[in-house]
Amino acid sequence: MLAVNRLWAPGSELAIEERWYPATALDDLLGMEPGKINDTRLYRCLDGMIRHKTKLEGHLRQRYGERKYGRARRVWVFDRGVVSEENLAVLRRRNGQYLVGTPRSKLKQFQQALLAGDWEWVRDDIENHSRPLGHCSRS
Repeated sequence: MLAVNRLWAPGSELAIEERWYPATALDDLLGMEPGKINDTRLYRCLDGMIRHKTKLEGHLRQRYGERKYGRARRVWVFDRGVVSEENLAVLRRRNGQYLVGTPRSKLKQFQQALLAGDWEWVRDDIENHSRPLGHCSRS
């Protein structure tokens, strides 16, 4: 979490606890219970990381080079009104992954699959569809 904060929005450990962490979805993604993140724990984590500093820096430098130069797995996200079929074809040739908003005209094609009762409750305010909905034609 400290590394993510340093890359995303560097701040003090107190700022992480009070402002940055509560504004992220990291508690859901990491399965953290409320109250587990506090400045004291974050400072202790820093103390423990110092002995691994050189290895961590080398690892992060290598990983940064892989994102920066295209070797990392990326998912491109496009607004349906901006992306062109030509751009999507380029991504497909490169085995790229992407998400594109479905045009309203195609929503009826998926309506029955979306309304089918095959949903799983993750928690009170989140549902997860447990099977693929199908693929949009590439015409």
